[in-house]
Amino acid sequence: MVASAARRLGYLGQHVRLVRPAAGLTSDLSVKGSEEIVSKKGELASFLIAWPGHGGETVTWKLTKDGHPLEKPARGEGTAVLDATGRAQIAGRLDEPGCLRCEVRSGDAVALGGVAVSPHEILSSLPVPPDFDSFWAAKKAELAAMPANTRLHPIHAVDGSGKHTAAGTGDLLGPEERKAVLAPGIDAFEVQVADSLFGAGVSAYLARPAGAKPRSLPAVLLVHGAGVYTSDLQSAMRWAGGGGPGEDRGPPALAMDMNAHGIPNGKAESFYQNLAAGELADYRIHGREDRDKCYFLGMLLRLVRAIDVLTIQPEWDGRTVAVFGVSQGGLQAIAAAGLNADRVTFFAAGVPAGCDHTGHLATSPRTCGWPQIARQPHAGADQPAVDEAVRPNRRSPLPHSFPHREDAVAQVRYFDCVNFASRATAPSQWSVGLIDTVCPPTSVFAAYNALPLSNQKAMHLDAWA
Repeated sequence: MVASAARRLGYLGQHVRLVRPAAGLTSDLSVKGSEEIVSKKGELASFLIAWPGHGGETVTWKLTKDGHPLEKPARGEGTAVLDATGRAQIAGRLDEPGCLRCEVRSGDAVALGGVAVSPHEILSSLPVPPDFDSFWAAKKAELAAMPANTRLHPIHAVDGSGKHTAAGTGDLLGPEERKAVLAPGIDAFEVQVADSLFGAGVSAYLARPAGAKPRSLPAVLLVHGAGVYTSDLQSAMRWAGGGGPGEDRGPPALAMDMNAHGIPNGKAESFYQNLAAGELADYRIHGREDRDKCYFLGMLLRLVRAIDVLTIQPEWDGRTVAVFGVSQGGLQAIAAAGLNADRVTFFAAGVPAGCDHTGHLATSPRTCGWPQIARQPHAGADQPAVDEAVRPNRRSPLPHSFPHREDAVAQVRYFDCVNFASRATAPSQWSVGLIDTVCPPTSVFAAYNALPLSNQKAMHLDAWA
């Protein structure tokens, strides 16, 4: 997830277009797709293998449907001998919407290339659960009934890195730490919202231009990719000053950078490493057999609380709420827009995770991406039993050895971005990586295509990631 999280959100301002072909994963071995990286189903796609200085060598290649084996009788793998210039060409096609991926290996050298095939025809694998809206409405009502007890602690200084407070809240910083200063012209706060029944407490950094007038600033919520780490004060300050994700400066904003877990900010790195190895180890599948205990329940309701915090600030303009995130942050951005369709006015989802959890159960099975919440083996049952439990029109009863009710296993669908996207009304910008093996492009397109047709939306295809 590190590579996915590093992608700049600046890409998201671009529409689907033809771009240069995909480069390989190593310095000299590469696979390039057709110059046109978007093709139609049934069309032949050619991949060029290029490895200068290795003429005459044999490489192995494999074509897949975004990592999933091609259906027979398609020829999905073989070998190729590089010509004197170190090149070879192979071709394949998909007769259905998806993404055709080419993987080439020679010893430890690996390269990937990808082509999107009729991507706007990729649909979600399962329909929205009939009680999806009532489930989330009830959870939001329960959350609203709990006092938020929001606390904002002014930060007067930061450590040398500028990333987090040096010791707890700004009010507790000692004389040595006070030598460091905040970004000029920016007021910053540590935000704490008490934990709740759902584990939806907020731990974040809030920043705004000093002296901002009431109702003068758009609100921006910045959410994190997978992993366990502190909120980023530097990020909040940059957006507050109008810096945004790239070089182009945006307007000043009321900006909040929030960690994904409601954990304390500004601790030593060992603190987060211990959490990641202990209490939050493999948090992605915690409680997945029960929608009321799924870890993502708290994470997504935390978004509702965070927007509550932003919209009670007197500086908020009363109109604009934007949410930005990459990978797991993209998952949160889409969910925020679906859960808060009446408040979120724009969202950006870079290579989003959490899309089409049940893609492997589609009529023509396909790859599902991180967090693999419906695909990883469950305790006490083998994967085929889990697959069968959530497959539509299942004919046979569950094995008696299966320890979870059918409807409990199926509830991973309540945390699927394809369903949140179908409820979002805000304009949005997305990105997808055609050789992304963590957040596969097929899953991302399934969520993107679930957006209402009336929505303003744009997708950037990244052929290098």
